[in-house]
Amino acid sequence: QWLSQYEPDVMKENLILTLVIALYFLAFTWFFDMIETKKNQAKLIQQKERAELSLLQSQLNPHFLFNALNTSYSTAISEGSEKAANQILQLSELMRFALEKSKIDYIQMSDEIGFLEKYIELQKSRFHHLGTANVQIRINWDGIEVKISPMLIQPFLENAFKFTALNRPSEKPVLLVDLKVEEGKLVLNVDNSYIGQHVQENKGTGNGIHLVRQRLKSLYPQKHDLEIIDMGDVFKVFLKIDLIG
Repeated sequence: QWLSQYEPDVMKENLILTLVIALYFLAFTWFFDMIETKKNQAKLIQQKERAELSLLQSQLNPHFLFNALNTSYSTAISEGSEKAANQILQLSELMRFALEKSKIDYIQMSDEIGFLEKYIELQKSRFHHLGTANVQIRINWDGIEVKISPMLIQPFLENAFKFTALNRPSEKPVLLVDLKVEEGKLVLNVDNSYIGQHVQENKGTGNGIHLVRQRLKSLYPQKHDLEIIDMGDVFKVFLKIDLIG
């Protein structure tokens, strides 16, 4: 009789133990599934970014473009237009950099600085007849070779030159770029005045800056700060990146 009373208690305890083990198993399974899901989401985001870059590269045939640029360069030289020939040569170098380096996750800072200087000179040459009194560019690099993801800075410079309305000198446009790279830390400040009508006329899709934001989040999590402020007549950009680590 004692055994018959004891057996239900044992069965009850065994059932409770089985349920506890099952709950622990389900909890661990859910936890690891959640981790795996987050890993897969991160992979999908990275694959999406690479696909966007690949699509950009595939939209234009590099061989066709370089052949066309070489033809234009030769024509400009034969016609005695050295200035046009130099601009074509600069454009060719920039395109080659963009097509080759965009396939690489990180490049040397010297390569990125060289690209930016050529890009700025090409942009300034478009407005040479207006003078550069209101365009101030400062690039200071301590010479320490650190690596950076290519073409993170260029979209901000592109927008500054596009929206400053340098072709309207009567408006006294102002464009200021201050880039510092010291001890593995990059700090960029860009201020450019703008006219509302000019912005509307030249407004794009905004995908360039959106892609930069996504790349910064992916490549420099917790190691960057980006602020873009519209002051009403001036756009201000502040970007800080810790390139080391």
